[in-house]
Amino acid sequence: MTSIFFKQGIQSIKDTKKYAREKNVPNWSYQVILSSIFTLYLFTSLYGSSIMYLAPILPAIPDIMINIIHLSPIFMSFLFMMKYGQYPIKLTILLNSYLQKGIMKLINRLDMYYWRKYDKDSVASNFILKHRKLVLLVSFIPLIIYIIFS
Repeated sequence: MTSIFFKQGIQSIKDTKKYAREKNVPNWSYQVILSSIFTLYLFTSLYGSSIMYLAPILPAIPDIMINIIHLSPIFMSFLFMMKYGQYPIKLTILLNSYLQKGIMKLINRLDMYYWRKYDKDSVASNFILKHRKLVLLVSFIPLIIYIIFS
């Protein structure tokens, strides 16, 4: 029964790859990682708010149980991604699609303005296209901060 649960979860996550192709989002794996981080943030915040109410009884709980309680956001986010993972992935794909379309419209307008005024290629669009990997690295900063401070 549990193997069917995991197989269906992994298959539903793999099915979002087709949705990413429909929306012209090339970096599907990045969207999976981003939505996993989002669910981990969600369950960590729920854990942080619920631990306040558990603080008076924590001294009475054995150490092994406290370790399991501290790891519960990871387990909960993993189970959430297996059961409902396609929805946050589709949300991040949709947001990324809108963001890419908006950025491309902005770049096109900037290019047209610059080309009409100076009869040259735009410096900004050339910079953005050359340093695309740097922009992706900047988007991983929240994950790095979370890893450092947790």
